[in-house]
Amino acid sequence: MENQPKITLSSIDPFGISLYFSERDFEITAFNLACIFCSRNDYTSWRLNTYAIYLLRGTSTDKKDILFALLEVPELPEPLRELLNYLQFYNQHGKEIFKTAALTGENYRDCTLRQLEQDCDVVIKSAEDKYTSGAGQNHIWIAEQFSGKRILLIHF
Repeated sequence: MENQPKITLSSIDPFGISLYFSERDFEITAFNLACIFCSRNDYTSWRLNTYAIYLLRGTSTDKKDILFALLEVPELPEPLRELLNYLQFYNQHGKEIFKTAALTGENYRDCTLRQLEQDCDVVIKSAEDKYTSGAGQNHIWIAEQFSGKRILLIHF
């Protein structure tokens, strides 16, 4: 995964929260999907900590099982930019991966988060102990190692 995904910038709300989406996606589609995500996950309660939302679907047209990333710092640190490739990769190819990588009884979202968590660990280990990560029920978080400040939340 060497090339960064080509992304477009829009705004999700009047407070200036940026919405980054795949270059080939339609702005209105990305905006509507982001609004659904925000509504489903009570956007108002975490809006103050969010600087941007990433919706990188690549060429996928899936509108149901989509991974979003919430940026909780003004700018994504350079060593973590590789995670955007993984976000787009899993949104675009997650269904194929699920067919071969799912554990017995595991659903699509759990399988995808498990796989993505392993990829996040690789990216974080290459960043010289500056970051840490973990997983919750439906998300993966990345934070600064020493301060604990969360940087990115990847969420269905």
